[in-house]
Amino acid sequence: MQWETMSKPFRTGFHAFGGLPSPQPRYACWILCVCWLAFCNATAKGQLSVLSVEDTGEKWREAQLAAIEEQLSTLGSSAASGATSEMELELKAQRKWLESWQPKQLSTDPLWEAGARPGPLGAEPIIDPNGTAASLRRKLLGAGAQPTARDTKALRAALAEQPDDLGLRQLHLHWIDQRQYRKQYADAIAESAQYLEQQLQQIEDDDDKIGLARAYCLYRLGRALIYRGLPEVVSESPLPDPEQHQARLLAAYTQLRQLLGSQIRSEFVLLDIRMLRHDGWYGRALGLLETYGDTVDPQWLLKKRRDLLRELGWQAPAREAAAVYAQEYPEEVAVEAKEG
Repeated sequence: MQWETMSKPFRTGFHAFGGLPSPQPRYACWILCVCWLAFCNATAKGQLSVLSVEDTGEKWREAQLAAIEEQLSTLGSSAASGATSEMELELKAQRKWLESWQPKQLSTDPLWEAGARPGPLGAEPIIDPNGTAASLRRKLLGAGAQPTARDTKALRAALAEQPDDLGLRQLHLHWIDQRQYRKQYADAIAESAQYLEQQLQQIEDDDDKIGLARAYCLYRLGRALIYRGLPEVVSESPLPDPEQHQARLLAAYTQLRQLLGSQIRSEFVLLDIRMLRHDGWYGRALGLLETYGDTVDPQWLLKKRRDLLRELGWQAPAREAAAVYAQEYPEEVAVEAKEG
């Protein structure tokens, strides 16, 4: 595939050295996309008001589908504004999900089989032009690796000695951007991903390797910013500037979409889903999750399905989805209950 050209993002400093750093971020001033954000706010406020009657069977589903059909009919067939067009997509996505759902039959599988989709882009390329990080990568992240504090100290020392080495920078990002660290080190991950992506822009790319590596950096950046904005993370460390944080997230996602083009890619679909949720389009996010459910971590499929159904206010399927998730991942549900 050919990577689309895009303008270079704004620069920020990087202060995230070490295997497990104590991040001290310094954000650059981001230009707030006022018009775009205003549009998102308007569409989010225009989100469909859904039924939440207590019924666990077909009556509830039929009533909800009838409400959706009525709202679709009010849109008419005339040329619609952008916001109305977005709402139509949302209503149709909600309708598709409800038509596919059979009460008390929700399982761990996606609700429908995926149709034709773009082929996979492939795994994230390892960028290590000087071979500097190869040995440390095997010790920290290689098959069967049992990393020690000595290994992380070695990575920190190597970064201090060669702070601009791409191989070391990417290894550092991969090390801290592991699931168990993402909430604690969200700021450091975001800074690391952004810095590396900016450095990769300077490399002339004769194939798709650098473009794909940049896409993964932007995905990691967006994911880190989402983790940083989670309520439980914010409660421990409030955001200095929430509006700037949202603008930075939007900028990262916009850059990723410009780089990839208009097609949804399975490698980055969780960020697409999150951005739809961010704008209040829960039905569309749910539909995208089901369509790509066979490509994401099974836990994320069940958890995000449950969360989206709750956000839609669909009590009957939400309870069913919660029961499926709890049955498959009881320990995670116990942790959630303890935290909140």
